[in-house]
Amino acid sequence: MKKVWKWLDNFWYHHKWKTIIISFFLIVFIIGFVQCMQKTDADVSILYVGPEVVTGEDYAAMEKSLESRLDRDYNDDGKITVQFTDRVYLSDAQLKEKEEEAAQDGEALYYDKSAMKNSLDQARQWILSGAMLIAVMDYEVYATFESQKDKLFVPLSEYLADVPDYKYDDYSLNFKDIPYVQFTGAFDAICEDTVIVLIKPTWTSTLGKDEMAERYQSHEELMQKIVSFSVE
Repeated sequence: MKKVWKWLDNFWYHHKWKTIIISFFLIVFIIGFVQCMQKTDADVSILYVGPEVVTGEDYAAMEKSLESRLDRDYNDDGKITVQFTDRVYLSDAQLKEKEEEAAQDGEALYYDKSAMKNSLDQARQWILSGAMLIAVMDYEVYATFESQKDKLFVPLSEYLADVPDYKYDDYSLNFKDIPYVQFTGAFDAICEDTVIVLIKPTWTSTLGKDEMAERYQSHEELMQKIVSFSVE
């Protein structure tokens, strides 16, 4: 037993700060993932990843707007609910731009790059795990999935009868160019240069195959209703 305590004491002496830092990010990730999975109780859960900090009031307006496009309670909990989860992420270029803007105003602005990386890693995990089936993300974030698009995202042609001209590529739509988004005015807090994608369901997620299929249907139908919207 003494040898074990001696080994632990020696390990702590040499790796204390590494252990603290790794433990911190692990705890943050676990808490965030649990919170995200709790949101799957909603009929539709949407992930936003981008450089802007969106307020709770803005999210409430967006959620209410999208809830109006759903015509049934998919999970039979007595209410129609859309919920956003977000992670703020700025690329190195975006960080530099923000710092330069602050400098012009005579201010000093510093971002924790490790926190930015952690935000992106967490968002990627939610997409890979099937915790989120719709994602709104800025171009910089979307570019990080370039080599995985065919594995992660549903092609527009698979769920839209007519692919609109405002598509960004074969898997995504330019979010701010969607007529519904422009018409309602509820999405002004989302920055330009942003796409929206439908994520392929993952059967190995915490939900069973039938439950995941039901969740996917609600997300697919919301995407279809957003795109099919027209002003009469």
